Amino acid sequence: MKMFSFQALFIAVILLGTLHMIAPDHWLPLSAIARRFKYTRYKIQGTATILGGLHSGISVMVGLIASIIDIIFISYFRNGFSLIGAVLLLSVAIYFFANGYRESRSGHLDVQENGTVKSALVVSIFPDFAVIPFIILTVDQNLISAMEIIAAFILASIVSLNAMAYIGTKGLAKIIERVPPYYIDYLMGLILLFTILFV
Repeated sequence: MKMFSFQALFIAVILLGTLHMIAPDHWLPLSAIARRFKYTRYKIQGTATILGGLHSGISVMVGLIASIIDIIFISYFRNGFSLIGAVLLLSVAIYFFANGYRESRSGHLDVQENGTVKSALVVSIFPDFAVIPFIILTVDQNLISAMEIIAAFILASIVSLNAMAYIGTKGLAKIIERVPPYYIDYLMGLILLFTILFV
């Protein structure tokens, strides 16, 4: 893999890990529960770290499973990984644009505070399928590069969720909630399309 391609993937996966956690469905349940049950700062940060780690870890596991399937079934074709990775990047970008459009048409859904703690926090660990093409693009070329992409995604997710949870408990959540979630979807779609140009 060319250095420039890797740098583009590395920057894009950090942006995606960070932006994905800015979506209210990841941090708002934790902030609401922390306010309701008067979590200490350490408990908020600890919970955010666990949730961010679970979210990114599950996402990476799905990506690695997809990579194994890709190796088994696509490895016979020349440049198969580059083609499959680019197709997946395009597919996930289209998904984010479609999801953003759907959200813009349906309106903003607020996360309610009166749900149970367990069910509200489970939403925060759903996997992010946008990382799958990044793992596929790097795992066959260079295992070290794949590990760096994975580590960057996990770290960006954890740091971003910690920051958002902290901001949310400090009363700044109302400002962030004004940003429609579909803006984030559109931005993630643009980042994925831009990444295709460099891989």
